Amino acid sequence: VNFADEALRENVGAFVNALLLAKPVGLKK
Repeated sequence: VNFADEALRENVGAFVNALLLAKPVGLKK
């Protein structure tokens, strides 16, 4: 795994976590 892949994975993980934490109840499926 190169550095770009690691950075991308961390960024995606943080982004998804932020979405899950800040997701409005109206978007819940």
